[in-house]
Amino acid sequence: MPSAAPTGRLTGDTVLDAATGRPERIARILRVMAERHTEIDHALAGDIVAVIGPKTVRVGATLCDPDHPVLLEAPVSAEPVVTVAVEARRAADTGKLTDSLARLTEADPSRRLATDPDTGQRTLSGLGELHLGVAVERYAAKPASKPSWEHPRAPCAKPSSKE
Repeated sequence: MPSAAPTGRLTGDTVLDAATGRPERIARILRVMAERHTEIDHALAGDIVAVIGPKTVRVGATLCDPDHPVLLEAPVSAEPVVTVAVEARRAADTGKLTDSLARLTEADPSRRLATDPDTGQRTLSGLGELHLGVAVERYAAKPASKPSWEHPRAPCAKPSSKE
């Protein structure tokens, strides 16, 4: 027996984030095609759209009818394959850079932000250099705030003492 296809219609309504139990307001619905977007008045089950309005929703969240809650399995993101060290050009920008990169990694779970325990460098991992370059460029709105990025330093190995 075939399984039932998902049904439903999304309009500018209040929806439920099934994972958190919080209501979220949908202000606008956009159909996105590459760099273009078109505002639409509704989306049907299975449509891939962007929504404007939710305040605390994370990537992969299930938004559903508050009267009929359903929690879908979150998509699995690919594991990062490239890591670069990212540093602010000015010491005063270090905190701002860290906060900005943390927000970018929340928006894209295939990016990972970490601090190397051996070298102390802040590292950003992703699916490729272009993927990481886009993240760094989004942060750098002004040329003065553009961070530097390079291959991470290898930690120095301590020589073993033989007796």
